[in-house]
Amino acid sequence: MIDKVVETIEKYELFQKGDWVVAGVSGGADSVALLHCLAQKLPQYELHLAVCHLNHRLRGEESDRDEAFVRELCGGMGLPCHVLSEDVAAAAKERGIGLEECGRELRYRFFQETASRYGNGTKIATAHTLSDQAETVLFRLARGTGLRGLCGIPPVRGAIVRPLLEVTRAEIEAYCAENGLAFVTDSSNRDRSYARNRIRLETVPSLLTVNPSFLASFEDTVESLREDDRFLWKTAAECLGAADREGGYSTEILRRQPEAVRRRMLMLVCRENGLPAGREKLKELDQIIRLDSGKINMSGGIAGTVAGGCLFFSKKEEPPGFLPFPLGTGILTFPSGIAYNINVVPFEEFGKKVNRNFATDILDCDKILGNIIVRPRQSGDQMTLLRRGVTKSLKKLYNEAKIPLAERGRLAVFADGDGVVWAEGFGVSRRAAPTEQTKRCIVVQKAERS
Repeated sequence: MIDKVVETIEKYELFQKGDWVVAGVSGGADSVALLHCLAQKLPQYELHLAVCHLNHRLRGEESDRDEAFVRELCGGMGLPCHVLSEDVAAAAKERGIGLEECGRELRYRFFQETASRYGNGTKIATAHTLSDQAETVLFRLARGTGLRGLCGIPPVRGAIVRPLLEVTRAEIEAYCAENGLAFVTDSSNRDRSYARNRIRLETVPSLLTVNPSFLASFEDTVESLREDDRFLWKTAAECLGAADREGGYSTEILRRQPEAVRRRMLMLVCRENGLPAGREKLKELDQIIRLDSGKINMSGGIAGTVAGGCLFFSKKEEPPGFLPFPLGTGILTFPSGIAYNINVVPFEEFGKKVNRNFATDILDCDKILGNIIVRPRQSGDQMTLLRRGVTKSLKKLYNEAKIPLAERGRLAVFADGDGVVWAEGFGVSRRAAPTEQTKRCIVVQKAERS
């Protein structure tokens, strides 16, 4: 089993040497094996470990037994143990969602909050196995799903990693027996009223009679589907880059893509604009793109419109941008509602006193062409980001930052005779940034609250 775990870690680059890892431990065989493996079988990674346990309070004394077991397990291993006791049934009822969904949301939020206590880069390890993978995909297949759903549980999702994803439950149980590991059993796992339990207890055993190597074959199939899915998303992103236009997206480029690519392009378009990408809305968008004309309501008062060969989004009754005004000094409150302290000072004198982390908010006076006007974004505005060295339109930057359409007209832009030199929330353009030769500079800093 350890060989498989190491292969998974290396294949998907789950850990780097010296990583902090927060492990989700329920007390069952899978999570106990995960914790034992991370703590004692992977010395080459020099991992620093902490444990999270969520007591769902769904099984009375049994839930409390599980919590006590995990606390004792961590105590014996000398590991910090973080426990959250939450009435999941009450929370699910209050929010109007299912028990499983509510438990999953609470669990991952708890994991993420705990990981944040150990600093940036902390990984969250969960004990999902190949058996869980098969059950999840079969469950989705029964309910109806697309290619992404058939790709199953990803080995990596942000900070979440799954080292046991290529190990079967039988291999986990054998590992626990070989290493003398005690674990607790969740009695609800035998309740056949749950669809997932019926898949585990009935469907998978039946498939194993058809093909004893079902899980190994399944693993190969999922990996093949993942490769196809990655290629389609990569292609969609590249095509969307070609379709990007000031104010929208070229419908001609969208139309000529295969349906599988175009659908993903539209999902990316919705994501860029902070819009839901439900199946019905995607179909409606696709229809007006094919017709090269039309308008549909998306959500939050935002409409998707195709006109003049372009797909664009606009908000009904969107507040207009503010009137331009010349930049002054002192404390100025911009239309965004944020107050800034604007000063012009000798750079030599200033550089001795100011933390260089604020360098993106310092402009070289000698690089300014004419006077600076404070105004909202205009069509065609672009800037080269100081730290990243890439040139992007402000529209693209706003999209990437997921700034709502209704708020964009209130964001301030500093413009001189040659274009944008500073954008609120993004800092100074590279062409206006100070250098060692700078003599005077304009300093833009958020005013401290009194």
